Amino acid sequence: MKKLKFMGAIIIIALSTLSFQTVFAAAQNIADVEKIIYKFSYRGHSSKKITNESDFAIIKAAEYAIGKKHTYFVIVENRKYDAAAKAKQKATRFGTNISKRPKPKTELTIECFNEDPSLENSHNALNAKQDIKDKYSD
Repeated sequence: MKKLKFMGAIIIIALSTLSFQTVFAAAQNIADVEKIIYKFSYRGHSSKKITNESDFAIIKAAEYAIGKKHTYFVIVENRKYDAAAKAKQKATRFGTNISKRPKPKTELTIECFNEDPSLENSHNALNAKQDIKDKYSD
């Protein structure tokens, strides 16, 4: 009877160790695929070389994701703010100092991943940055 209890205790310990390792491995896999959401802003909708607004947003998001040490990203929201239009609305009868070439503010919300999320609009940060640079290189 003592041998049976002893064997049962060994089996329970072995199973609990195995299940702990399985749970730990599963938690690591979830952490790798887990998304991290960032919201950041930049000035301008385009540059001298990159004239397409969506390409400019993708390259800014790729640079941000790379800076945060992530491999993949998805642009969740892209909001544009026109500072010149707001300045004209706020103008008083004495006038305001409005820039001749204002740089509009754009705010991006991106989800970053360390592994490929297999979403249709996900981008590999390094590949997206290089593809856009190749597209606009002379």
